[in-house]
Amino acid sequence: MDRVEQILDGLNVPFKGIRVYRGQDLLKSHSFQALTALLLREEGFQNVEINLDVPYQKHKQGPSTTRDVDVSGLLTAPSTLRLVECKAELRNKPLDPAYVRKFYKETVPAALKFFRKKSVPFRVCQAEIWTTGLLNEIAKNELIGISLNRAVEPVLRDYNDLSELVPTNLSSCKKLLAALAAVGIT
Repeated sequence: MDRVEQILDGLNVPFKGIRVYRGQDLLKSHSFQALTALLLREEGFQNVEINLDVPYQKHKQGPSTTRDVDVSGLLTAPSTLRLVECKAELRNKPLDPAYVRKFYKETVPAALKFFRKKSVPFRVCQAEIWTTGLLNEIAKNELIGISLNRAVEPVLRDYNDLSELVPTNLSSCKKLLAALAAVGIT
């Protein structure tokens, strides 16, 4: 039993049978974000944050709007910022192109502005969407049609891609990934 499996065993959270309850959907999405953060840390990223709100639009009257960066982290050599949008979907559910559009047209530009304003040093921004579902041509074509800042390296990853990212010493992460894909957010 590896260290992540011990932590998950201690939580005693049954993923089977989780379906439509809003709180359980939140549990699934936060579990996927925590798994993503762990994988970034394993890759050497530092200052890994989950659910970072970045300013998006200021309004003259009323509250300003923000965009949520599910997971972010910094790699010092080479100076890289990674932003990850996590979509805990059913294994056979295609990624909605609206997620692609919103992430790359709204969240990523807002996050770049936020990190630059904080004087965070990076040359490259790896902006990625991770889904436990499927990538189809519609989502891929949506990304192709979006004009991006030249520092942004966009990547779309599905369940198979993510499964290959999990190191062998974190085998329970593959189990968690499979469980999330099996129950997804419907």
